[in-house]
Amino acid sequence: MKDLVEKPEFESVYRERVTILRELYQINYKMSLLHAFQGIDLSRGFEYTQAYTKIPHNLPAECLDIGSYRSPFPIFMAHAGYRVSIIDLSLGIGNQNRWAHRILEDRTQLRPIVADGKSLPFSNVSFDIVTAISVVEHIPDGGEKVVLKEMGRVLSDNGKIFISVPYAVEPFKGKWGRWYQQWFNYETALENLVAPSNLQLAAHGFMLGGKVGRFADLWYRLPRQLRHSLSWSHIHFLPRLFIIDEASETDARVLWLLLNKA
Repeated sequence: MKDLVEKPEFESVYRERVTILRELYQINYKMSLLHAFQGIDLSRGFEYTQAYTKIPHNLPAECLDIGSYRSPFPIFMAHAGYRVSIIDLSLGIGNQNRWAHRILEDRTQLRPIVADGKSLPFSNVSFDIVTAISVVEHIPDGGEKVVLKEMGRVLSDNGKIFISVPYAVEPFKGKWGRWYQQWFNYETALENLVAPSNLQLAAHGFMLGGKVGRFADLWYRLPRQLRHSLSWSHIHFLPRLFIIDEASETDARVLWLLLNKA
């Protein structure tokens, strides 16, 4: 580990990712008192950072984020210069406008819409970037396939889709707190996410492995309220946790996929 930390390329990645994380945390802190108190969840810190490093940055661009709810990622994207449409089934998605008012000079950069990801209210090839960060795994009865087909429909010819989902070597379905959830492995992700989208897999990877994964296992055993009340602390006390991630197909908790048109 010491040799890894001393490599120049590690330091470059470290600086880039910690810069992204700090900007995310600053935006999250300004959104509301609840956001400031809870911070950003451990897994989301990895997922948001990976999403931003993988999507194209040829601004301005039209971005769609699915299942946004209370996420700081859409406002972060709008603050970076994207025009962002966000959808969620919850009426609470409208709060994103109020939070955006505290951060964005131009609130028209963000457009919240109450809608179902299985029937996106947009025309074909509308978006350069589509993101769904820990969302599609919560849709029962094969709904993730319908959402991916819709995501592929609205994606522009040169666009990119970023998805992250829970990962397990042996896939299964169950409950995560109050929620229905699926855990995908690489093969079931290809079958249930990539194939229905009619897109090609441009890249994929694994997160939360090795020592980081074992820390995550302990972290997610904490009571939910305690975990939320401590989630502001990661970037302050454990920033390199987000960089030193020895995840692999045999040891990971999250799978990410980057899709584009052939």
